[in-house]
Amino acid sequence: MNDSEPAGRRAGRKDIAMKSRWNDGDFASVVQAYVDKGVNRDLAIRTYATRLLGQDPELVLHGGGNTSVKTVIADRDGSDVEVLCVKGSGWDMGVIEPQGLPAVRLEPLQDLVKFDSLSDEDMVMLQRRLLLDPAAPNPSVEAILHAILPFKHIDHTHANAIVSLTNQPHGEELVRELFPDSIIVPYVMPGFVLAKVCDEAFRAQPRGDGMILLKHGIFTWSEDPREAYEDMIAKIDMAERRLARGIAKPFKSASLSRNVAPASDIAPILRGAIAIDTGLEGAPKRFVLEHRTSEKILDFCNADNAADLVRRGNATPEHVLISSATASRCPRPILKSLTIGRETSEPPSPAMRRSTRPISSATMRGSAGSRPCSILCRASSMSRASACSPPVRPPRTPALPPMSPRRPST
Repeated sequence: MNDSEPAGRRAGRKDIAMKSRWNDGDFASVVQAYVDKGVNRDLAIRTYATRLLGQDPELVLHGGGNTSVKTVIADRDGSDVEVLCVKGSGWDMGVIEPQGLPAVRLEPLQDLVKFDSLSDEDMVMLQRRLLLDPAAPNPSVEAILHAILPFKHIDHTHANAIVSLTNQPHGEELVRELFPDSIIVPYVMPGFVLAKVCDEAFRAQPRGDGMILLKHGIFTWSEDPREAYEDMIAKIDMAERRLARGIAKPFKSASLSRNVAPASDIAPILRGAIAIDTGLEGAPKRFVLEHRTSEKILDFCNADNAADLVRRGNATPEHVLISSATASRCPRPILKSLTIGRETSEPPSPAMRRSTRPISSATMRGSAGSRPCSILCRASSMSRASACSPPVRPPRTPALPPMSPRRPST
């Protein structure tokens, strides 16, 4: 596998190795192009490295993660100011531009960790007061954490392989065995308290070669941007290889019929079941369905205890922002005899109507921009298709992504 192989293609290979996609030629051309436009060189470098991380969904599932660089930028009066350029709210790491890494005055940002407590609202307000550009996006909620770590380049991802290890019942034991020189931090909700906890953990182990946040993600750092990036890749590769030694299929499949209805037959029933009464006859609020299926999704949907699994909640707490905590499970959709309630003609239950949002085979989005909800259906096989919208295609990772912001991310 060459170094520039897209993540989506790697996911389908038996060779699980994650490899560096750093390319010196691309690096030089991208950085020089920004410098020629007057962008700070350190910021241009950080933009290139951030894109490499953001283009791999195995690293930034649901947009999770952020990066930073400490540098010096001239203020409006010409004076030099030490700043932290950290990923801002509303920018996707995979297509980030320099303006997506707003500059925050470094020393007063570091001083914020000295507070005994800060509400989320006060923290956001104080961070905004320290922006060099008052029109810049909000700095990441983890900006204080980036500021207090004494390294020039810092990378942070919510890598699938890392959280898959830390989410195990004995996750801390696993990562301590795999990364004996890394700092291990228990789960704390992102924000000011996490910065305080990580500050204490780093002071206790200042020679740590990285930081693993249980049920959250991983930090790597260096004075050199390539070293920080490639240390991230190396650690995630180690985690992937450790996972490969575990149980390949953790769910015991139920005995299922092969006579399964296609998604196009199931979708209208689900859309009707979850429609919201607006009080106007014949004008309920309806949702657009997106059908998702893969070997991993079907392993989960077809588990003999699927009804229990979908009520357990997310192992990674931050995923609740995208997938919510629970789902509704439907019986297997038998061809030519589709119904919602226990394979009879009865109407959907209140629980179905209140269905929330886990990882599953169908995701609905409301016309008013509401968050998605999910319904899990048992099926022995489903084709990859969309019930009510164009087919979903795997993500692409071009060498140079389009230079425009996409959906907000944390």
